[in-house]
Amino acid sequence: DIIEALGIPHTEIWSLRLHGREIDFTHIPAAGEDLTLLGPVPPVDPCRPTRLRPQPAPAIRFLVDRNAGRLAKLLRMAGLDTELVRDLPPGETAALAADTGRILLSRDREVLKRCQVIHGRLIRAQDPEAQLGEIITLYGLTPALRPWSRCMVCNTPLRPVAREKILHRLLPLTRKYYRDFSLCGGCGRIYWRGSHYRRMRGLLDRILASAAAGAGPASGPRVP
Repeated sequence: DIIEALGIPHTEIWSLRLHGREIDFTHIPAAGEDLTLLGPVPPVDPCRPTRLRPQPAPAIRFLVDRNAGRLAKLLRMAGLDTELVRDLPPGETAALAADTGRILLSRDREVLKRCQVIHGRLIRAQDPEAQLGEIITLYGLTPALRPWSRCMVCNTPLRPVAREKILHRLLPLTRKYYRDFSLCGGCGRIYWRGSHYRRMRGLLDRILASAAAGAGPASGPRVP
């Protein structure tokens, strides 16, 4: 309560020390105590238990609220399991993150202060590209990225599909110039590596270049 009264969500604290000794959030401060709050040092692995979070995240899976909605699309583009909620009130958003074991990403401090939220991140950057770089760097996700393996609209994993099976859905020029396609089993969207792919590839390359200094170990956290 004391920490969050200062405007700092508990999700942003990765180590809490009393006169240099590690303590957890159950400690009740007394007058004259010297408490030190430390933030994360990238890369961090939320799938490993810590003193402040003995209940680890089951995997790197995200829940993004409406305050960072464009980030959700970029996370999916990078192949990261990401659900987006637009209309839920803060309490239900926090509960959903807890119930599904997802890491809540938001620019709203108040939702991250909810006691149900165990794993979360207060997004600092305003630009969506910078936000993606922020998350990749924080969790050391570069080795775990699988670009264009998920639907950017509904988050369902994509699967290869024979061209002949979706030929009737393709525009004439697409039928003429492209041979390899993927299909979303959720919403039925078709993906192929056209000019849009080259634009997104360039975007992702720029983001990864800016995040390279904090890319993290090759093993990385668990990503389903």
